[in-house]
Amino acid sequence: PSTRTQWEPHCVALSFTALADESAAAAHDGDKPLPEDFGSDVAAQPRQLASSELAQLRVLNRETGELLLATTAGAALTVDSLKQLVESEHGIPPKRQLLSYCGLPLCGGEVLRERVKLNVIELALRVVEEAWTNALEEANRVRSFASELRGKLRRETDNAYKQLRRHKARLKGLSSEMNDRFREATNMLSASSTGLLAKAGDLQHNRDVVFEVVPRSAKGCRQAAEELMNCRTHLLGSAKMNGEVLMESTEMLKEPHQNLTACLGQAASSLATTRELVLREGELMFLENARGRLTGAASAWLLQNFEGMQTVLETDGIQLGELVQDLVRQRQCYRRAVAQNREAIKQAERNLQHDQDVVFSWALNHVSKGRTLDRDFIMNVVQANGEALERAPPELRGDRELVTLAVQSSAGWALQFASSELRADREIVLSAVRRNGLALEFAAPVLKRDRAIAMAAVQGEGEALQFAGSALRGDRELVGLAVRRSAGWALQFASEDLRDDLELVLGAVQANGLALQHASEGLRGQRDLVEAAVKSNPGALEFASDDLKDDKELVLAAVRKDGSSLRFASHALRADRQIVQEGIRQGGSYVLILANEDLRDDPELLELCAQVRTSRRYTDSEGSASVAQAWSE
Repeated sequence: PSTRTQWEPHCVALSFTALADESAAAAHDGDKPLPEDFGSDVAAQPRQLASSELAQLRVLNRETGELLLATTAGAALTVDSLKQLVESEHGIPPKRQLLSYCGLPLCGGEVLRERVKLNVIELALRVVEEAWTNALEEANRVRSFASELRGKLRRETDNAYKQLRRHKARLKGLSSEMNDRFREATNMLSASSTGLLAKAGDLQHNRDVVFEVVPRSAKGCRQAAEELMNCRTHLLGSAKMNGEVLMESTEMLKEPHQNLTACLGQAASSLATTRELVLREGELMFLENARGRLTGAASAWLLQNFEGMQTVLETDGIQLGELVQDLVRQRQCYRRAVAQNREAIKQAERNLQHDQDVVFSWALNHVSKGRTLDRDFIMNVVQANGEALERAPPELRGDRELVTLAVQSSAGWALQFASSELRADREIVLSAVRRNGLALEFAAPVLKRDRAIAMAAVQGEGEALQFAGSALRGDRELVGLAVRRSAGWALQFASEDLRDDLELVLGAVQANGLALQHASEGLRGQRDLVEAAVKSNPGALEFASDDLKDDKELVLAAVRKDGSSLRFASHALRADRQIVQEGIRQGGSYVLILANEDLRDDPELLELCAQVRTSRRYTDSEGSASVAQAWSE
């Protein structure tokens, strides 16, 4: 299983050319600008440019090598401006863009041509969490923060890798069990298929003999009839047993398959997390080395550790891939046995074409096309699985009795496969939404405007309000019920007038403070309402009016419950010593970075941060949280 998304960052090999001159790096003052010629020795075309000339600039996707942007770079082009160009072309937010040159992360305010004075500039871009770009920017400015971040990353990487090893160890046992189950199920199905084909062959053979050699006496006719009946009975018994074997093999594989799939997902997630953390360590190492903050010995040790982790993670990835391939091979063997089993069922069906009980259990997957038009057969199928209505022929999707049965056996979901006429049938739709409020989405527009049906839907699922007619989203009683049944989330689907209703909105934010974001602009400036929202969830301060974000008492209440909510306070209150102190006591030392810059070097606050770090004991689960998440909090 893959946990990748379109822009998910992946670990790639980094160039360490910039670490070559360790003695010069050791002598460089960490607070001075980076050397202008940093990285120029590995450029594709090393010709230097005059300040008036334009350089050819290429931005590549670091993971795929895809060309994202080709343009020219003038003498005044900044990294921030370049990020804006990338955003206009590809829609990637600038705060999520991490540009690097030869492995060195480039910070926002830097002028690109002051860093690289070459006629061809090639930059790599990877899309990261906004918090990580902020962390690198801060590490570039503040040496102490960079050192603390490096230590935190190291601990995070160690914890993530330990978790990966645990998943791998468990995966080994689960994969062995899964392979054993696959082999056992394959053998069962093969034996069952062989027996079923033999019985089908016996019936066909005896039938051919009976009709080819006509009995010459009544006794012979009776004996022939009895023989055919026995063959038919045996075939029916074998077919029934075959079905039981198929169901047994499915049940046998179900639990270990679920466990293995979950563990594979966890292992893949741990591997991706560890790779990302190692990549971040490398990026921070480049930055610190370029600033001259690392000694020669420190650079060598970090480089050796980084390369070792890269090798280990590459090996782990290969091992996981081999394990998955082995499981795929075993599954393919099992699927071939299932396919043979299906062929045996088809053969039995040809010999018992009119015996519905033989093929019924395999529903629409294994029967002839003609059988799918058999109403009684489809009735039996949808009774077992209502969503099988999707594969029924169009004329049967308009069968009222059949659709009613499907809706009942699918908890309402089968309504989406009914004909347009039946999706406008009030009784059927009411039956569906009583079982599953979200089935209102598939009702005909005229019934979405039916108050009784909408009321039944939101009674079960408050968020079904989004599918109700626009007029009903302004019905105070209906919206009130939806808000209560959805813990406040349904407020977002209410009409503008009701989102300005103080009593209604108060009930929503008391259940879920973050529902404040869906209140009207006027109510977000109502102090009592915002206070109730913050009491429910301190993060609701984000959606308060600017005036209330400057309310000291309200902000204090928020940071005492969640120190990270300081980031939503006004600029003035982020410079308030008392509020910052409360935030640090509740949320930890990193809250200081959310304070006004004037307070970040305050000795008293720094001492408080040290005390908090000393007194806190982090659990494994806290240690395995990503540094970016901690930063954003």
